[in-house]
Amino acid sequence: MPYMKDCLQALLVQTFSGTWEICVYNDGSTDDTVSCVEEFIPLFKARGISLRISGGVDSGGVGFAKNRAIEFSTGRFICFCDADDVSEPSRLQEQFSLAISQENELVFLGVFYLSFFPKFFKFSIVCEIVRTTETGP
Repeated sequence: MPYMKDCLQALLVQTFSGTWEICVYNDGSTDDTVSCVEEFIPLFKARGISLRISGGVDSGGVGFAKNRAIEFSTGRFICFCDADDVSEPSRLQEQFSLAISQENELVFLGVFYLSFFPKFFKFSIVCEIVRTTETGP
């Protein structure tokens, strides 16, 4: 839960003006994840954004949690955001614009990894591989 507040705060300041929702699945966490998310519900509601949380007692893993969140989402598009992700304010707008501009079914954006450990990764190798495959060297 140490990053959840930063994650939600970053989502709260998104520049995207369309309709969107946040679906959080609490996968059996033992920290204060639920209370942290609940603190943000009125803040998102004031911006017209639905923030909903569901969950289970036992952990089913990341894939299980994402599938459960998808099941109770109502949107046309899905944008994954893990609890330790801090999104740039324009993230949703950029992803949405790319998705509809060319009727893309899948959109990748660049990722910067910041770590408290000695390594610093400037760019996600996965995104670079996808970009090269789609656009050429």
